[in-house]
Amino acid sequence: MLRLIKADFYRLFHSKGFYMILIAIIGLAGSVVLSEAFTSIGVSTETSAVMEAYGNAVWTPEIALKGALSSSSILNYLFIGFFVIISGYEFSQKTYKNTLTAGVSRITFVLSKYFSQLLTVILGTMLYLGSTFVFSFIKYGMDNLQVGTLLQDIVFATLSISFCISVILSLATILLISFNSSILATIFIAIYPMLIQIIALITKWSELKYFDFFSLAQNMALNGLTGKALIPYILISLGLIACSIVINAQVIKRKEF
Repeated sequence: MLRLIKADFYRLFHSKGFYMILIAIIGLAGSVVLSEAFTSIGVSTETSAVMEAYGNAVWTPEIALKGALSSSSILNYLFIGFFVIISGYEFSQKTYKNTLTAGVSRITFVLSKYFSQLLTVILGTMLYLGSTFVFSFIKYGMDNLQVGTLLQDIVFATLSISFCISVILSLATILLISFNSSILATIFIAIYPMLIQIIALITKWSELKYFDFFSLAQNMALNGLTGKALIPYILISLGLIACSIVINAQVIKRKEF
């Protein structure tokens, strides 16, 4: 599995698109700090009011981090590039067959793709929140700031956001493998956040919030979601990831070679 993950990262590091995405991530972090504005995609009225209150407050590094978290749903669209580089090309061009015929088991192959995507998303998210920290340090300084606590919050937020995004990428991989279409998979990644919120708005089914992974970062930043309140999100995420890995392995197994 490690050999497959190394191969994915070799392809990433030798792709110009990878570095363009990293630059865009840094630019997004800089825009949050420079504009001192809370922006996001598809938020509730209640959350919008909290965002407006923070937006009108005197900004500090702590508020800058909250602003970055509230805007983190935009990362979803940037990470589509990672998804395409790691998995999209290989499945759409059917070159994955070469790896499987070399003796790699299907479940190992699928797991390697999941961990490659997860590690890349962690890298991108850490770069985003880390850049926000650096830009806020330059702009606001660190007077009366608990740097250790802020860094702990950045690490925790990075892992939480990355894990949730990896769920969406895992689900999108089902479409990618089933139809050998990176276009269909990327469309799913792009519309998933809005689709879940629209369905929740129409059905009034409150349990759908546990599938609204991109609002999780907003709730962590604006509503103090932490501790035991995160357990349902974690359990559902683990369940979806496990199901997607099994389904992907079975779909590959049933494909004709």
